[in-house]
Amino acid sequence: MTNVFLLYLLPLGYAQQDTTVERLYQEGKTLYYEGQYLQARELLLEALSRKESQDTGPDEQLLDLYARLGKTDRRLRVHQRAIAYLKQAENLAANLHGDASEELADVYFDLGTVYSQMFDPISANVYFQKCQKIYSLKYGDTSSEVGNLYMNFGINAIKQVNYQDAEGYFQQAFDIFKESSPPESQDFNRIYSNMGVLYRKMGNYDKAIEFGTKALELKLLHYKPDHPSVAKYHGNIGRALQAKGQPEKALPYMKTSVAILEKSLGPEHPETGGAYAEMAGVYADLGQYETARTLYEKGNQILGKTLATTHPYVVGGYFNIGRLFEDQGDYLQALDYYQDVLKRFQSAPYAPPNLLAITQEKIAEMYFKSGRLEEAMDAIRGAMGALAPEFEVEAHPHQNPPLGLVRDRLDFLAVLQTKSNILYAWYQQNQQQAYLSESFESLNLAVALIEEIKKGYFSQEDQKLLFARSEAIFTQSIHKAFELHARTGNKTYLFQAFALSEKGKSNFLWQNLQAGYALQASGIPDEELNAIDLLRSELAGLEESFLENPSAEIQSQLVDLKIQYQERIKTWENYNPKYYELKYASPQLDLQRIQDKLAGTNTGLLEYYYEDNQLSIFLITENDIIGSHQEVQVDLAELIQQLRLPNTISAASYIQTLNALYSILIGPVRSELEDLEDLVVIPHGVLHYLSFEELAPVSSDTDFRKLPYLIRNHTVIYAWSAAFWMKPIKSSSVGMPTYLGFAPEFSSQINASNYRAALSVLPNAQTEVNNGAALFDGRLFVGTEASESHFLEWAPQYRILHLATHALANEQEPLRSGLWFSNARDSLEDGYLNALEIYNLNLSADLAVMSACNTGFGQLAAGEGVMSLGRAFSYAGCKSVLMSLWLANDHSTSTIISHFYDYSKKGLPKDAALREAKLDYLNQADALTANPYFWSHLVLVGDAGPLKPVSGHWLYWLLGGLCLFILLVLRVRKGNAVDRVIN
Repeated sequence: MTNVFLLYLLPLGYAQQDTTVERLYQEGKTLYYEGQYLQARELLLEALSRKESQDTGPDEQLLDLYARLGKTDRRLRVHQRAIAYLKQAENLAANLHGDASEELADVYFDLGTVYSQMFDPISANVYFQKCQKIYSLKYGDTSSEVGNLYMNFGINAIKQVNYQDAEGYFQQAFDIFKESSPPESQDFNRIYSNMGVLYRKMGNYDKAIEFGTKALELKLLHYKPDHPSVAKYHGNIGRALQAKGQPEKALPYMKTSVAILEKSLGPEHPETGGAYAEMAGVYADLGQYETARTLYEKGNQILGKTLATTHPYVVGGYFNIGRLFEDQGDYLQALDYYQDVLKRFQSAPYAPPNLLAITQEKIAEMYFKSGRLEEAMDAIRGAMGALAPEFEVEAHPHQNPPLGLVRDRLDFLAVLQTKSNILYAWYQQNQQQAYLSESFESLNLAVALIEEIKKGYFSQEDQKLLFARSEAIFTQSIHKAFELHARTGNKTYLFQAFALSEKGKSNFLWQNLQAGYALQASGIPDEELNAIDLLRSELAGLEESFLENPSAEIQSQLVDLKIQYQERIKTWENYNPKYYELKYASPQLDLQRIQDKLAGTNTGLLEYYYEDNQLSIFLITENDIIGSHQEVQVDLAELIQQLRLPNTISAASYIQTLNALYSILIGPVRSELEDLEDLVVIPHGVLHYLSFEELAPVSSDTDFRKLPYLIRNHTVIYAWSAAFWMKPIKSSSVGMPTYLGFAPEFSSQINASNYRAALSVLPNAQTEVNNGAALFDGRLFVGTEASESHFLEWAPQYRILHLATHALANEQEPLRSGLWFSNARDSLEDGYLNALEIYNLNLSADLAVMSACNTGFGQLAAGEGVMSLGRAFSYAGCKSVLMSLWLANDHSTSTIISHFYDYSKKGLPKDAALREAKLDYLNQADALTANPYFWSHLVLVGDAGPLKPVSGHWLYWLLGGLCLFILLVLRVRKGNAVDRVIN
């Protein structure tokens, strides 16, 4: 960063110095930039030796040599030697150019970088602050030089586990670079890379991958693919993929990183050693423990030759070997390694708080598994003190630190869970309720922490992963609430268990609908809303393009657009408190409010939570809350799968399965259900795949037509969560035309069976939509006219959407699930409406009817539920969805749908209309087709209210009312005009 112009102002003696020294310096500098650090150092040392032998005294050339040698030794990770050279450069720069010179500032910058690499962020920041004073004076506060300093402050904040501060520094740097640097400059590849590292540590893995990918793309504009500095960019992407739980995708990035470093720096360089250790972690996650251990030991040996024994990279290597032993069940060996790691950290000049904490948490786990509870609790308190250093743990041994004081929130989740386990073990030993209460309180704090963490995640996948990894926290907290209820009889604990169950349901659906509401209700100017809508629309288009064609070019555009969109949203979160409050408002569940809604309806709210064979059942009526918690001894998933595939078992076995599921799921609350007519069922986990109406208690009947199904005594509707039942999706369908039906035409060449599976002929589909259109005075698109483009054009304008077509449920990639339409030749659409496209629609329908197969089936996502096409339509704005849970029979589906419309036309609520339609079918079915497989696949989710058909002459009434309004306005204006004249 030295001003080149100053070279011309140096004493004449500088130009007269030995040109060999200058040649060697320049050649060494070139090798340095090519990443050949050892060769560069040899030339620089030769130049220095020659220079010192000339005894020309301190000058610019000597300063350059000391500074460049310091930089080179930093690259070689020989830190003390680097500091020695840079200290000499510091003295020379001060003597030659003064205390406020940019030459001195450059040396301060390099010294700060060395100390940062040594994991001494405090010393590093001292030098960066000195540098900042000079850079600000010389270049200005918004210069790229100052931007790079903010970036380094952010790096050190990460080392100190101050992630919020780090994000603030990175944002300052990013804002400066946007104004001062070209978009393809190295400033951007560095800031994207460091922000990616930060997001990985915060658990924002998708964002980390996106930023890491963008950083690598920009890096390769300036460096050859085999340059050593490129290696860490591959490694960063790999570590983010590994942290996301995708080691098989991470491994190629790690291998690339290692290959680059082995070739450019050699197998004994510390960076190569670090890369071996990182790759070892991936092999460990893949279960290849021997390979992992070999690589860990290799990495440790290399790092130990250069770095201090207390350096986090060295200590981390021993920690990772401890993890290997733990993963293989050798807890004593693991404990030995963890204790060695703790000793090293305790003797280190600086120990990263998160590494210190997670080491003590692991020690606590090992003590806990061996029954050494006192020692386990001591270790946990040490972990809490490390993560919340401002909290006096010793003064408050039975309390948890406030969340605002916690440094690393993801690590703190593990600490809270282990602490809860220790306390519960004490409770089991002595039955003292205080331990049970403290155990429950720790888990409650963990749940609150999960709520806070998810606010920082834009990605649905990251939220799903957070909840998947925290599932045990919800399960354990619900279990302990039930225990406290059993011990005290206090039903407050029962409702707390219910509220905890709710927190594990439909989080993403709620959050995104709430975000849309917040934008509209927080006073954001219209022009800004339009700009956000435009960005969101462009983003949706790119996401759909990337889904179909995942190219690097589209991915790059997608990352750029996501950053723009997220920046815009973040701005409003920071500067509009109302928007932030509304966007992140959690569902407010209150038992009395729920019971007030149930009052006078003879309805019960029946909610389930099922995880790790632990089943919790909640029944809320207008006067009471009842709960049941049990460990299920059978595999519910297997039983439910038998009902979805009836051909795999006999009729008698099928009935036994219905009986078994009834006993488990309905039996505990059977007597309380006897006086209820209507049920709102809120499933969880695999229970999303079950139609509760088909469940039947044991009876003497073996005829499917006569079984005492639940539907015979109860109307059943489903809800995504109690929060959605309390605050249903709102539609603005008033005055809209009623019915829009689609029945595409398919050939029978793929599969001509009677089931809506492959793209076979659906002989009854057109009958379905014809009946609906006749009853509700609707519009039809059938045959080749039933195209995707017509649906996209007309769907936002109608109150009832009926799609009698084929569906594809992709359990591995839910966004690829979709509905088939006729493929119109003149259309830009491909005839396949995927879930991502549905999510991006803006619908106002009261009801979406999808009589296609598997529209209620999809991937189970922790914290959310089933990622089905039905959920996509709810997200798009449909108040209720009628969908199929499995492969649908064409005839039975058409019959039930037609009867459903008949009863809806008569004014019955939607759930009652569906019940009557199913009972009609049962009454007419034969012994074979009365099997629930034929009629119970159709389920209704959402609002139960009746469909209110708009008259066929609605347009005339609307126009008449408009004319009357205009006449009244004109009359008032005329009166006002007369008044003005008289006055």
